[in-house]
Amino acid sequence: MDAWLEDERPGWEQAQASEREHYERSRKMSQPIDPNTSWDALVPSESKYLKKEDVGEDGVILTIRGFKREMLEADGKEEEKTVLYFVEREFRPMVLNITNKELLKMATGAASPAQARGKQIVVFADPSVGFAGKITGGLRIKKVPAPPATTPKDAAFDDDFPF
Repeated sequence: MDAWLEDERPGWEQAQASEREHYERSRKMSQPIDPNTSWDALVPSESKYLKKEDVGEDGVILTIRGFKREMLEADGKEEEKTVLYFVEREFRPMVLNITNKELLKMATGAASPAQARGKQIVVFADPSVGFAGKITGGLRIKKVPAPPATTPKDAAFDDDFPF
């Protein structure tokens, strides 16, 4: 009978330890959330690539550092994709699709990827981007806007009147 108790005891201790671990995990997980927490911090992304939430609809001006071909996993399959890296290291690299490749060519005026290095672009979130027949929003690229042109003062109206 003692042998039977010996055999059961490790399983019982293991179950008790597992129950304690579960209790500790759930206690840690049930901490209140700071009311000032942002949506992004509420559910942080583990992605190492740029997302539309990173740049917003107004976009950010970024400088092209270079390109790499990387194996990415999507829907359980690995696929080789081109990834755009930026000089501004606080921004994650961006996975290029065909549309953004064409927009990148137009925005930089470069004849080759090598000529695009060092050029600046605007990367922005476009809410009208679709994927698989649904409007999901996504990243898009455009040319950096030129500074507004200044108009020379008209000499006929160059007077001291405040209006």
